[in-house]
Amino acid sequence: MPLIVLMPQKARWFCLTNLLNLIILQVKYICGVNYTVDGLNNFPATPYVALSKHQSPWETFFLFITLSPVSMVMKRSLLKMPAFGWGIAMTKPIPIDRDQPKQAIKQLLSAGVSRLNDDKQAVLIFPEGTRLAHGTSKKFAAGGALLAKQANVPVVFIAHNAGKFWPSGKFIKWPGTIEVVISKPVDSSVYSAKEMTTMAQNWVEMQMERLA
Repeated sequence: MPLIVLMPQKARWFCLTNLLNLIILQVKYICGVNYTVDGLNNFPATPYVALSKHQSPWETFFLFITLSPVSMVMKRSLLKMPAFGWGIAMTKPIPIDRDQPKQAIKQLLSAGVSRLNDDKQAVLIFPEGTRLAHGTSKKFAAGGALLAKQANVPVVFIAHNAGKFWPSGKFIKWPGTIEVVISKPVDSSVYSAKEMTTMAQNWVEMQMERLA
């Protein structure tokens, strides 16, 4: 970790994504948790906001690798986690304080527009705000759609059933194949933030019913 601090940004990404990829491979070959991806080519070539279902540590690792370079929106307290939190802190995430919603939105929009327009990075948001058990859902927050509107970038929706095989907070992993589905990009200039948030939730939940 001290060596990574001294590395340039690209070298940090290389080290961290390969470390997380090693975890994905270990879970695949030791625990039998494989995965498939439908719509991998749907990610735009330009910066975008990705809104993903949140169920498991698996999708955090997988999306960090797949969307790289990406700026992840996360609770500020997670950056204090040994190893993983320290590593993520070196990749310019967007830490927010969810106990202060109004301040969190300001933090998201200010830092998010900078990452999208200045750093040319994608921004990953879990609009449910926290990991939920497989088969459950929560109303999507509108912050991701608001950010896409303000930065004038497209939005991509991501559904998956990772929680079925690697439940959050559980040590045991169940063998099987995680299915990840990625939507076609949505033009944020055409819809309001409220409409895009509703579209995201409806699309994700429709996919989750199919993946159940």
